[in-house]
Amino acid sequence: MSELLLSSSGGQPRQSLGARLTRAAVAAAGVALLVAGLILNVFMYFWLRNALEADVKVQSLVTADNVLAPLLFGDLRAARETLASLRAAPAIVSACLYDDKGRPFASYERSSGDVCDSLAVRQEVVLHGKHLHVASPVHQKEGGRTIGRVELVATLQPLMQRSLLFAGLTAIAGVAALGIAYLLAVGIRRDIDKTEARLDELAFVDPVTGLFNRRAAHEHLQSMVARGKPFGLMVLDLDDFKLVNDTLGHEAGDEVLRLLAKRLREGLRSTDLIFRLGGDEFIVVCDGHALEEGAERFGSVAIGALHKPLRIGINEIYARGSVGIAKFPDDAQDAQSLLRAADAAMYSAKAAGKNTFVVYRPEIGHETSSRLRIDTELRRAIGRGELVLYYQPIVDLRSGRAVGVEALVRWRHPERGLLPPSEF
Repeated sequence: MSELLLSSSGGQPRQSLGARLTRAAVAAAGVALLVAGLILNVFMYFWLRNALEADVKVQSLVTADNVLAPLLFGDLRAARETLASLRAAPAIVSACLYDDKGRPFASYERSSGDVCDSLAVRQEVVLHGKHLHVASPVHQKEGGRTIGRVELVATLQPLMQRSLLFAGLTAIAGVAALGIAYLLAVGIRRDIDKTEARLDELAFVDPVTGLFNRRAAHEHLQSMVARGKPFGLMVLDLDDFKLVNDTLGHEAGDEVLRLLAKRLREGLRSTDLIFRLGGDEFIVVCDGHALEEGAERFGSVAIGALHKPLRIGINEIYARGSVGIAKFPDDAQDAQSLLRAADAAMYSAKAAGKNTFVVYRPEIGHETSSRLRIDTELRRAIGRGELVLYYQPIVDLRSGRAVGVEALVRWRHPERGLLPPSEF
């Protein structure tokens, strides 16, 4: 409902709470999945690498035991055959056997270019580029003397392939989870939008007439003033509406307000916005084009809506109203001042006999200020004893005798002197 007000005044509609929450929920789910996937993939990579390292260590120890005899007796052929048996392990790309002085004795290469690195001879495990080098000493069983060393080189390519495969599967699972989260968020968004629309309705719409309420009126007036373009404001207050409530009840009074709101909507242009400020008071906001046709015609439309009787059950009610009209920026420069100007014109219409309209003039503002000042001073005058009684005799002209007396109040104003009732 507030979006309608903003769009009608030229502003940008605010984004719904549901849309913002949907984006926030999907973004949070995406970040959570990204972080979880990253942690899981890093863990999987190191887990697979440790598993590969442990497996190559075992094969290195087994190979070291198997090449003990060939190395001890200098059997090169047997040593090569033992190393070549490692072709059954797909991760092993080369193997080298060194004697006790670190000289190469035998080697196995799965393909050309897969060679051992003598640097690994001095360490148990070395990670070099895309290869893992694992070395194990060859011990003589009697005496435990070290007679050589075995170095196995394992490629990390299968490990990388598994890691990439796992990362791909994680990404697919993450996208699927994100899609499910989005669908759930959209479902929740619909519920939030419905709730928000209902809250907007409660916040901006009058439940009796279905018109925009006081809060919506103030927001709209402020946005219209911010635009800086001319527009008109009409305040309509029903005359003696309390009599309807007291006589027929509040339900009948509400029905009168509903029927009057309907007539105002039908009588005014579609671009004019009608608000109920509360009680029996309405305001209408129209753009500058309507004012070009004349403020008098604007007020006549509102008074004309009251001419036909309103049927409430078996009763026909002739509603009457007083209308005040003010224009922006001629009569006021801000929303509150404009509303006060229209109110002053409306009270001037009531003072002129009701059931009419008055267009605001500067002197009306002065009269309103004067009435307010008199009202304030009069309340003080009562407490100060400034009101005095004067008695005027009533004389029978035929007999010349006094047959009665009138009691007339006067205000002994400290600055303006003795004031008659017509002044206050």
